[in-house]
Amino acid sequence: MNAGTDVANYLTNALPADLQLALGYFAVRNRAPAEAKQGGLTVRDGFAAEQAYFRSHPSYGGAPAAVRERLGVPQLSAFLSRVLLLQVKRHKPALMANPNPNPRTHPHPHPRPHPHPHQVKRHMPALMAEVTALAAA
Repeated sequence: MNAGTDVANYLTNALPADLQLALGYFAVRNRAPAEAKQGGLTVRDGFAAEQAYFRSHPSYGGAPAAVRERLGVPQLSAFLSRVLLLQVKRHKPALMANPNPNPRTHPHPHPRPHPHPHQVKRHMPALMAEVTALAAA
């Protein structure tokens, strides 16, 4: 995002219908060329710089919570994690019911380093329980 840019109307999805996205927009700040050349900027330092940028930005510094929750890579990451978790929960019954035990019917056969389909089917309930437990935490 460039200095002086204001996309608050995108972050609240207050747009004409043809520009609205089902899951909405997020604003992130990419590293400036000078920061990229330094090479010493860690990911956490980058997140801190991004947060400082949005805090000091005239349009976002005092923005309402609906806008602030859509600013930055950490917020985007958390949102995408929730979306993924909801999709796993939504499709878990189908995954458990049909793990495709016959690899020859798979449209793209893989080399053998993958576990045997019967092993996958046997361990699928434990894997799904672990994913669900992590999601609940």
